[in-house]
Amino acid sequence: MDIKILVVDDEPMIVETLEMKFKEKGYTVYTATDGKAAIKEAKDKLPDLILLDVMMPKMNGFEVLKKLKADRKTVNIPIVMLTGEKEQKDIAEGIRNQAEKYLVKPLDSDQVLIEIEKTLSLRMRRI
Repeated sequence: MDIKILVVDDEPMIVETLEMKFKEKGYTVYTATDGKAAIKEAKDKLPDLILLDVMMPKMNGFEVLKKLKADRKTVNIPIVMLTGEKEQKDIAEGIRNQAEKYLVKPLDSDQVLIEIEKTLSLRMRRI
């Protein structure tokens, strides 16, 4: 089965690192570097999972999360939030708006992969 992941972050190094790591594992990877592009890619590609940064230009990750969860086409896509913010209120906002998980930068790409695979595994069991 072809698993598609959308990586959304405005930091090119993070996008490249995660894209390489996920492609090594056989995933199809799409990328976006701002919130508006993320929404377009999510609707066009319908990924199995979205890895979404919070702090981005044009539209922040929380706004993107709300829009995707309000759209019946994308509502069921699990979204894992990525951020440099360790504030409890930010984590709470992500969870309140239906994010599956909240990962704090700096990231270890192996740990991100483990968390993504756990989330995908849970999703597959629900289907």
